[in-house]
Amino acid sequence: MSELFCHYLEPKNSLKRNGVNVVVGDEIADRLVFWNGHNRFPRNELTGISSIRMSVEQSKDTEFLKLVGRVLDRRGIQGEQNAPVATIRSTSLTEDELADIAERIKPEGKTWQRFATEAISDADWAIPEFWEERACFTTGSVAISREPKGQQRSELENGRSELPLATPWHLSENYLPPSVREGQWMVDLSIEREIDHCKFSNVVHEWILPRRLRIDPFFSISRESSSSRMHQRYCQRPTRSGRLSASIELAVRQASITVPNDDDAFFGGLRDFQRDRFLRTRENKDGLQKPPPPKVTDAKYSDKGRYLLGTLQHFGNLPDAFQTLMHGFWREGLRRLGADPSHLDDELEARFQKIMARRLRATGEEWEVSSQEDRQKVAKEALRIASQLRRPERFVQYDKLASRYSDLVEKFIEENPHVKEGPLEEYLSAGELDASIQYLCERKILFQGHEWRCQNCFNRNWVSIDDLSSVMTCNVCQNEELPPVSGGWQFKASGFFIEAFSDHGTEPAIWALWQLAERARASFFFLPSTLIWFDEHREDGPNDCEVDLLAVVDGETVAVEATTSRTLKASEIEKLAAFATRVRPDKLYIVCGADGQNARAQLATRIRNCLPEAVEVEVATYEASGERSDPYLPS
Repeated sequence: MSELFCHYLEPKNSLKRNGVNVVVGDEIADRLVFWNGHNRFPRNELTGISSIRMSVEQSKDTEFLKLVGRVLDRRGIQGEQNAPVATIRSTSLTEDELADIAERIKPEGKTWQRFATEAISDADWAIPEFWEERACFTTGSVAISREPKGQQRSELENGRSELPLATPWHLSENYLPPSVREGQWMVDLSIEREIDHCKFSNVVHEWILPRRLRIDPFFSISRESSSSRMHQRYCQRPTRSGRLSASIELAVRQASITVPNDDDAFFGGLRDFQRDRFLRTRENKDGLQKPPPPKVTDAKYSDKGRYLLGTLQHFGNLPDAFQTLMHGFWREGLRRLGADPSHLDDELEARFQKIMARRLRATGEEWEVSSQEDRQKVAKEALRIASQLRRPERFVQYDKLASRYSDLVEKFIEENPHVKEGPLEEYLSAGELDASIQYLCERKILFQGHEWRCQNCFNRNWVSIDDLSSVMTCNVCQNEELPPVSGGWQFKASGFFIEAFSDHGTEPAIWALWQLAERARASFFFLPSTLIWFDEHREDGPNDCEVDLLAVVDGETVAVEATTSRTLKASEIEKLAAFATRVRPDKLYIVCGADGQNARAQLATRIRNCLPEAVEVEVATYEASGERSDPYLPS
């Protein structure tokens, strides 16, 4: 009866097709193969024999083998073709010895081959592999059918919801007497994310919790129990698949759950206040016990992280931001308006250093400024290199945008000859560009208006479309002029947007975020650039390290370093290694300007040599051009 009602798992590497597991041998490994091999069989009839063991001495007795063969023929589990089969296995005998036993174990008059052999190297063979979602109870009926799952649903609103009190079938079918009502069971929760980053409208991401960043304690669960116990203890933990699981009992009449936002989950997981429950205490210099140190003492947004959040908040959701900012047409257009981080490239700095070392006739790459003449050389060379940087456009005319879009359409037609066969309207709407410009203006990425130059003081004035009137007034001298009657609309980029992209490295961070989001299938959430203090928070001192992004992709914790530089400095690698040692993410994802497979491999090797073995490294080359170059613009 115990086996009839017990919980069981369905194995991937089932032995059912090979029949009864007959183990021959006297070694410990043989015994482990026999006892644990039972776990590799699916649910079978209670009367069927799935495993049997005999000693080497017994295997030499032919009469005994004949009796075993008759038992297996009548009572052994059957294979896929409903015929008695068996496999002779051993870790201590050879294939030839097993073949001899298989020949002698056949029942008399049954000459067809029904016994296979398998020599096993060690006892690891018996370790089963289970299907994660196929853990079942039985109903105890004659057919031993699977017990139906107890399922309930509840709506999540503003991070709070009633906790579904799903009850196991064998408890809900009968009202149990008081003597057997004690005990708890686990309810596996599938929690949809309110802030959904999935790019598909018909798919909603779920909370899949990471293994190496404990955020499950920040899902607050409150229970109202009718139990007479003063201090009832409950637990919650992530399941093997990453979903949250909470304990419930019959005495619980009502329960609710509060889901944390992404910031609380990440910051709480980094601090990990429950860390001392799982790690051993240490002794200090005085021999006193002290709890293990936290992963990090404090963490807060960096300026780069705040600019990233501000940029993404211009859009309704993350997929809309990627669709716009990763499109080649608008990516190049915004660069022309000043959202260009090229001046942050370390290559320009290295080039400047080498030129100045040559101009000042330094013996090595280090040089010093000691005279007025040297200072003049530094100033002139700095101005010369600065002049090579492209000056951003103050605004862009609508006609120029239309011309660029026309070139994009022509290139698209050349690359897709089938478009020429029919009218272009079948593939592109007439107002594709206009709708996209209106969308960017609505999102405050572009501002529509008119720039005019005062004839009195020559000041350049910008008049927004909201401020246009019959008279234009200069912001400096208050001179009034009439508005123009010819010319098209002009568009300028948001000052915040330009500053975020050009001065705070937002573009490579968004590119890295986009690459990781494309990989997610069931869950994706992230924390923007964060300052980390390992031991103590110093308000007036430097932080220990800065992580550009910390993301969870389908339960895998990924720490990101995103830069336009071709490589990372030794100090940057050292800080990343310190973070990886403390927090132990599953992967370090490095986005940089490394050119070619060899450069990426060399950088990955440098970083990997400084990291713990359990942390993987992936290096990707930051692409300055947009991924999409089609004429279908976001709108």
